[in-house]
Amino acid sequence: FAYQGSTIGLTYHVVDSATGTSAAAGSTVLLRINKAYSGSNAKFSSPADVNATPSWQSADGKILSGQTDSSGNVSFSLTNSDDYCDAPVAPTDLNSNGFSTGGIFTQIALLTGSASNEVITISEIHFVQNPANAKQCVFPPHRADLVISQASISVDGNDVTCNATPGILPYEGERFFNEQGYPDGIFRSYSLPTKATYYLVYNGVPVWAKSTADKTDAGSAFADYIQTKSASLTAATFNIPKTWNENHSATVACRIQQYVDSGAAGTSTSPAVILKASGKSKKVKSLAKTTNVTMRLVAGFLNKDKGGAPTDYVDFSSDPIQNHWSQYYGPNLGVFYRYIKVGSSTTMTWNVTDAVTGAPYALKTVYLVVNKNYGGQENATFVRPGGGAVNENPENWSLRETRIMGITDPAGNVTFTLKNTNSATQAEPAPEALNKIQPTSVAPLFSTITLTAGLPETQETKDIIWGHITK
Repeated sequence: FAYQGSTIGLTYHVVDSATGTSAAAGSTVLLRINKAYSGSNAKFSSPADVNATPSWQSADGKILSGQTDSSGNVSFSLTNSDDYCDAPVAPTDLNSNGFSTGGIFTQIALLTGSASNEVITISEIHFVQNPANAKQCVFPPHRADLVISQASISVDGNDVTCNATPGILPYEGERFFNEQGYPDGIFRSYSLPTKATYYLVYNGVPVWAKSTADKTDAGSAFADYIQTKSASLTAATFNIPKTWNENHSATVACRIQQYVDSGAAGTSTSPAVILKASGKSKKVKSLAKTTNVTMRLVAGFLNKDKGGAPTDYVDFSSDPIQNHWSQYYGPNLGVFYRYIKVGSSTTMTWNVTDAVTGAPYALKTVYLVVNKNYGGQENATFVRPGGGAVNENPENWSLRETRIMGITDPAGNVTFTLKNTNSATQAEPAPEALNKIQPTSVAPLFSTITLTAGLPETQETKDIIWGHITK
């Protein structure tokens, strides 16, 4: 044991291991401080820049070089810089192993070469509170007493703002000691958050998100919805479509996650706020539980001449039957090969109805599916409504489709706009004609796009777009 803040003098006697007695005079030696794989965490002001060494780390915290004198002796001096309040009190019996694990300690060893060829001494020095440095210590609260971030929400017209009051987050760090100076088995440190993500929840479903971070881990929850570098640590504002509460009421809430760099997170959800119906409230015919839907593109996205022949697409609706994949969908599947100019914005409106009664599927949640699973090598990229990127889906089995939520209006219509973000060098060449497919020699850049109501696809009659991105 040694007092925190004290200076330790270490003297080693180095001998030739072949004889065990002959002094190794004039030998270069290396003092390894906070030895590799030791879990050492002590801090030092002299020498400077001594790193802590996690138990998995193969590098020493610091290596000092020295040379033995004519008697084979070499000395080093180390000054500890740990704070009084971070150190435990000294055990009553200094000859006992007061800290079997944890505490503030350093492992130190002296070597001249490889440890496997030398007989060495490894010293483990535990630093305890120095009475000369005594002061009043205020320990941070336990986890149960922490104040996590507090979420609130405000609505101004079509702007919904999520507000966060930053909390104090616990994370794994230095071992916490109880009042008796012994470790209580819990690693705790505390920090204000360094980044935040805000999820906008519509009618109970997280639909959009904004983050302070430069990038978002693709494996994180709702990663597809997150627009990066678009929020502060205290707020994020979303501009919501008028259709969200046009002629009907809805609810919105905010779910906020705040993080520290170590990975710890705190989550808070605001109370839901009612968006009152805008415009004249329309009575919508109440549907019995819908078991089958029909989802068709409205005229304007796919166009025909006066004779009914396609002018800006190629009809592949026979392909599902000819190539034996129609059984995975509802009847009368529509499949259309259509060009999308690179860098352009594309707007499509869908009409959704009950497939049995024909009644509008009104004021219901549906999802535009972009780069649909099992659609092949889909490397088209887009910006989604509200911000955020659409994932590539580069392999048929990679299952990275993007779903973009929309709300049907009283007539069962819903509109989406996608802006393509591929580069011109990635794009296919301009086609010979908009109603002819590319030759097989052209490397495709495309996306499979469709709509879903979240039902089994065998219960959804729908249109599917094979969107090819061209110069």
